[in-house]
Amino acid sequence: MASGRSTPVVLSFWHDRSFYLAYHLRRKLLSRGFPITILMSQSKDGELGGKLARRLGADVERGSASRGGSAGLRRLYRAVTRRASSPVLVPDGPRGPCFQAKAGAVVLAQMARIPVQPLAYAAERCWRLNSWDRLVIPKPFSRVRLAWGEPLTVPPSPEGGGGAELLEEHRRELETSLQRLTEELEESFRPRPGQAPEG
Repeated sequence: MASGRSTPVVLSFWHDRSFYLAYHLRRKLLSRGFPITILMSQSKDGELGGKLARRLGADVERGSASRGGSAGLRRLYRAVTRRASSPVLVPDGPRGPCFQAKAGAVVLAQMARIPVQPLAYAAERCWRLNSWDRLVIPKPFSRVRLAWGEPLTVPPSPEGGGGAELLEEHRRELETSLQRLTEELEESFRPRPGQAPEG
């Protein structure tokens, strides 16, 4: 993705990949003037996350799929249309279930007429926290592979009905894309039969 005032996208990745991707977005986008707005839950954890996100240089809006979701999406919509800021939506956050995408990212993409951009990474060696999402943290000096998936475009709702079915179709497409992207990256670190482990 180009630096500077590029066209906004809805940045989307699984909750368990948020640690390293926050660093990546800061290094590759925020530091180059690419504006990002992050939706944080209204919980105490969301408050702490919001403070960290602001220190990294991102804008923060409060809300989630479970509490204040509609208001949060409206604020993200304004961030896109008024500031050309790319919103970050974690589709299985803030409390899961893991790897089950909620509809917020595709709803916002449809509202703002911008694509959803799936992101994923895998680490050769990592820690997994004892949290609901088993947060992945790469170990020092571990190799990390990151991938940007194919952007997902959500067309306007058809006249005469069918809007809910359209959103569900694209919600499933986003879920499948994130699952496939993550699995391919994880698989890339597993040795093939007869092959010595890398490193």
